[in-house]
Amino acid sequence: MSTPTVPEGATLLSTFKRSFVDVPVDANNDNAISTTEFLDAAESLTTMFDALGSIAFSPVKSDMLGNVKKIRDRQLVAPADSETLQALVLNELKAKSHKATEGLVWLVRGLDFTCIALSQNLAKAGEELADSFRGAYGATLKPHHGILVKPVFSAAMSACPYRKDFYPKLGADQNAVTEELRTYLAALEKIVAILKGFQDRKEAKCFPAMAIITTLIAIGAVSLASATPLEGRQIIPHYPPNSLATGIRLVANVTDPATDLTPSVDGWELQGIHTGAGLNDAVLTSGSGRIFYHNGTAAEIRFAQGSIVSDGGSPPFPYGIYVQAEDEFDSTYPAEHDVDINVGSGTIGVSLLAFPEPYFYLTAPAQGTFVACPRTVPYYNAEYNVVRFAYDTFNPDTAMFERNIPEGCTAITLIPECDSLAELPEGSLSSHEFAANSKCYEDVSAINWPEYGP
Repeated sequence: MSTPTVPEGATLLSTFKRSFVDVPVDANNDNAISTTEFLDAAESLTTMFDALGSIAFSPVKSDMLGNVKKIRDRQLVAPADSETLQALVLNELKAKSHKATEGLVWLVRGLDFTCIALSQNLAKAGEELADSFRGAYGATLKPHHGILVKPVFSAAMSACPYRKDFYPKLGADQNAVTEELRTYLAALEKIVAILKGFQDRKEAKCFPAMAIITTLIAIGAVSLASATPLEGRQIIPHYPPNSLATGIRLVANVTDPATDLTPSVDGWELQGIHTGAGLNDAVLTSGSGRIFYHNGTAAEIRFAQGSIVSDGGSPPFPYGIYVQAEDEFDSTYPAEHDVDINVGSGTIGVSLLAFPEPYFYLTAPAQGTFVACPRTVPYYNAEYNVVRFAYDTFNPDTAMFERNIPEGCTAITLIPECDSLAELPEGSLSSHEFAANSKCYEDVSAINWPEYGP
């Protein structure tokens, strides 16, 4: 991130392509906000993060620009239906899509974060930027971030420059800087308030309560396609005790200890790290993982046609586990298939193995295995133990499927550990109507798997 250059006699705000002061708001049309000017202003605002002068703010800037792009892409597809932000959202939802709508939700949160931080810092002359940004983060973005993302953003807050170094970067005439910034932030605050009010309306919500309705397929075919047995067990005719719970955490069991990672990921739990609006890469964490539930009707659960969902955001949205299809690949590691925890119902068929199977674990709708891989996540330029799905390959010589584990990865089984599913607050966009009671284990890490079988 390079520090922006401010011409002599000007301010940084005066160099913006568009200011929020100049974004048209039609008070006679339910405060409709012009899409083009709003996106230009939001794009211009990200220059402010360059003035903060730390690479730690790169994820914040990248996230906001990514959301601007999602909204602009929708505008280009349907310009006549997207002249205002409100019209864009309502027309996109009518078209059974919500990518730009999700992007706007996250963009508004980012703008709210920036507005609160700078407004508070202007109002409190003795407060450093780091304190103002921490307070704003806690009130806006932090409630929507998982435990692995929060430290990244906390690092950005700590990397804020001193106010004595920051404000001169906005212009030499500090009186002019202060006056322009106050006017700018007042306009931004008004627009954020309008959009937050609009997004609270029922017709603008992009994830109504849902049931998964799909075509049922034969249980025998699903069991054959998706079952991945736990390895290293003795043939003993008894099984570990299990319980029933609606909420579950997914705990990794390394199926071949000889290929385990360093440090070991055996017993680590499934979590998500934010990589964009409504998007999370699935990773393993040594701490407590995300709480999921098995979503579907009784018939869907029985025939492995449910999905695995969790709640996230405020108000809570449904976030499902998605597995890339065999012909889809990770953009950075093109031979690998992503597992994500994204807004939506998840991939149908990613579910828990059901009765009459004696063991319970996460399955996919095709033959293969989940794997844990130490990989660099471009969004943070940092390494995480990401979860992938490795499809088995068919060997025509032996007429059998064979494992196809990516280099440097270890095969894992994701096993449900019982937990409680919190009640949803009023106004939630998630629904627990079809959250099923699932077979699970009280303490996965305490189970000595070789004692059980077959």
